[in-house]
Amino acid sequence: MTDKSFFSRALSLVVAGSLLCLSAAPGLAQSAPAQKAPAKGEEFIIIIDGKEPNKLQIFGPSVKPKTAPQQTVPNPAVDPKAPTPTVDPNAAPAQPSDSTKVDGGSDQPSIEGIPLDDPQKLKEFLEKHGIAMPGAAAPQAPSPQDLEDFYHEVWRLVAMKYYNESKLVGWETWYDKYKGKLLTVKDLESALSEMLGGVGDRWTQYTTSDTIERSRARAKNDIVDLGISVAPQKDGTYKIDFLSYGTPGWKSNAFRTGDTLKSVHVNPQDPATQPVNVKGLSAKDVDELLQQKVGTKVSVVIAHDGIEEKVDLSFEKPDRAPIMLKPLPNNIGYIRLPTFGSDQGSVEALGNAFVEGLAKLDGHFKGNMQGIVLDLRGNSGGAVELAKMIASIFIRDGSFIKEQEREGRLNKVTENTFKAPMPYQFVGVPPEVLSLMSRLYTMPMVVLVNGSSASSSEILTGTLMDNNRAVVVGTQTFGKAVAFIVMPTPAGGFLQVTTMHYLTPNGNDIAGKGIAPNVAIDNKRGSQATDDQLSTAVKIVSDAITKMNGAGQTQVPAQQGGQSFGGDSVLWIGIGLGLIALIVVLGGFWHHTRKQRDEAERRNK
Repeated sequence: MTDKSFFSRALSLVVAGSLLCLSAAPGLAQSAPAQKAPAKGEEFIIIIDGKEPNKLQIFGPSVKPKTAPQQTVPNPAVDPKAPTPTVDPNAAPAQPSDSTKVDGGSDQPSIEGIPLDDPQKLKEFLEKHGIAMPGAAAPQAPSPQDLEDFYHEVWRLVAMKYYNESKLVGWETWYDKYKGKLLTVKDLESALSEMLGGVGDRWTQYTTSDTIERSRARAKNDIVDLGISVAPQKDGTYKIDFLSYGTPGWKSNAFRTGDTLKSVHVNPQDPATQPVNVKGLSAKDVDELLQQKVGTKVSVVIAHDGIEEKVDLSFEKPDRAPIMLKPLPNNIGYIRLPTFGSDQGSVEALGNAFVEGLAKLDGHFKGNMQGIVLDLRGNSGGAVELAKMIASIFIRDGSFIKEQEREGRLNKVTENTFKAPMPYQFVGVPPEVLSLMSRLYTMPMVVLVNGSSASSSEILTGTLMDNNRAVVVGTQTFGKAVAFIVMPTPAGGFLQVTTMHYLTPNGNDIAGKGIAPNVAIDNKRGSQATDDQLSTAVKIVSDAITKMNGAGQTQVPAQQGGQSFGGDSVLWIGIGLGLIALIVVLGGFWHHTRKQRDEAERRNK
């Protein structure tokens, strides 16, 4: 990647955000009689097309879809449980790699795991690593020595790179445990599964070729996920640990993370079927119960709050998760971010959409938006870079996350900070744009979270909380803040080793713990329940607005009529907010370049 190509992409982010805001301007300008102003509470929905993720489609009052520039540079991403689109069922099965060294993957930590719950992403993931080539001839079977060499390479990788050395007590005993016993690729897969499982880290694992093939077969047969992820407990029971947004499990509003799964009854309308008690079952068997053909009915029994409850559902494909905007009382803007993206293209598209969303909300309030509610409930994460970009919009100066890595006996901690923007960076920007940008730094803000807010959602939440920039409302978050190396094996599977650990600005470790909100409140269960979390957020922001205005803080006057706001100003808002994102992207680029140069110098010594 050349510097020039990077600057072109970075600049396109700013321009794209500006053009998108310009395209929305007629719908916001009061002087255009053909454009009807949105009614109070009306939602704008910005959808990232699932088939073409680099295209931004904007659906709102009289606003036609527009296109954002396409980008293809990969970016680290986080996604513990993603919704399930479709996959090409005719794609060829994965072929084993003939590599006997731990290569073929990136040596840079990523927080993007193997997307087994997303068939389309799984197909792209396999093709990216060169093991899903249609019509490819099967390579020559590795020799027992090749298999043993690869096993030792993985052992060394964990010994040198695994971030938490305290979990490697006795690691030396694994080195020769399978000496002379690795005769086939299946032997290798079994040995890698046992060795990596012995670390005791849910993110350090081996995904077998059989597991990947089962995922492909499910997609081919139109089998989908109920959206309920469960974790085995020491007593043989299973607890719900994640709910995927837009799935039947999520939409029912009947489940919460921490609920105990008691039984699953597939096709309960059939007298020949019986409920299956999941206690003592293998994780594979439980997963298969929760994955059925589209249209299949199921009854799920859960235990919570001292009671047992039966929930009747049907397996369906998940809804597409849009960015959602809506105006709330007291000039409060609401924005729901569904994901943080998985590659450079989706990150830039989401970043553009988020920036445009702020401009549209402020335009709706005629340049007088007073508060923000950012909804990250059910957001499973994505690229850390987008979390950094969004944080920079709301934090004038402060700290971002800390990164912990290990290279043998060397432990490294990298701190990331925001510096206040310099005046020269905004030369030529109109006063109303500077007003919005200034208000975003201090505007009362609430972040909504729940047990399915994970990874980058938690990174952004922790950053805003530790910088005293937002009040966090909801329930305890998921608890994932690690990055890992993902690489293919000669057997056609993938190994995943945790090599980086994120801490919040105050040094809080949220891995396995999550973030406790400032205001803990859960919504009532059921499809008819009201959103008490959102109501609480509105009250907190409204009270803060009243306090700020009562303390003599100048309220920004509403812009009146004509093109003074909603026309050229919306374009400049996009440019102004895009400049902030550009500054952060450039900082990340120089950091990445310096890191690559340091690595190269170390290798050459």
